[in-house]
Amino acid sequence: MSNRYSIIIHPLSDEEEDYWYAYVLEFGSSACSATGSTIQETLELLDKVKDEVIEYYIETGKEIPEPFQLILG
Repeated sequence: MSNRYSIIIHPLSDEEEDYWYAYVLEFGSSACSATGSTIQETLELLDKVKDEVIEYYIETGKEIPEPFQLILG
């Protein structure tokens, strides 16, 4: 299985700070997401969360989604 999952990342801000929000599209934003002060921090945290989600899927027998394939014509 490939580890090239689709990542959606975008900046957010609230009254106190600016930050980044990212999630893995194949798992959904509620199952596999992270926030951080920088893009790099956010992606590093997201990678850890993704590993934990995959481990949970394995432990519970859930099917792990395959990465989406982009086809250019």
